[in-house]
Amino acid sequence: MTATATGSNTKTRSSADTIKINPALNAAATVQSRTYEGATVNVTTTGGSGKLIGAVWTCQDGGKVSGPTATCASKDAGTATVTAADGAGNTATASVAIAAAPPKPACKQPGSIKAGKARRVKLRMKVTKKAARKTKVKIEVTASKTKKVTRTVTCKAKAGKTGSAK
Repeated sequence: MTATATGSNTKTRSSADTIKINPALNAAATVQSRTYEGATVNVTTTGGSGKLIGAVWTCQDGGKVSGPTATCASKDAGTATVTAADGAGNTATASVAIAAAPPKPACKQPGSIKAGKARRVKLRMKVTKKAARKTKVKIEVTASKTKKVTRTVTCKAKAGKTGSAK
């Protein structure tokens, strides 16, 4: 851009400046991971001033969370929408489909046990203040919908400590 001005004394002055117009801010939303606890979503931007300074998400259940990476806690399927802003005040909106959450695991097991195979599994337990060393504890394990195994074990740890049982 060049500007020219002529003063009352008939002197002319010119000035030239380059004005940079940032391209439009564009946002892209993705699901990084999906668990039974929630969906981790992420936004990236291009254009604009080049620096993402904030993002507000509307999760599939209508809840609001903020940050370029955030977690939508709903277990339902739906669409999460993000509004991202850059340092120049430009905003862009993007949406991403979120699948329904997988079912919560029934339990965490130390590896897989195949049907028809026997496997020894170590269990650790914490003895409460009410229990004492050598306290008998009944443990019930369900290996399938119909077969339950019950064992009585003796605690080897002192109260308040983590230990094993036999």
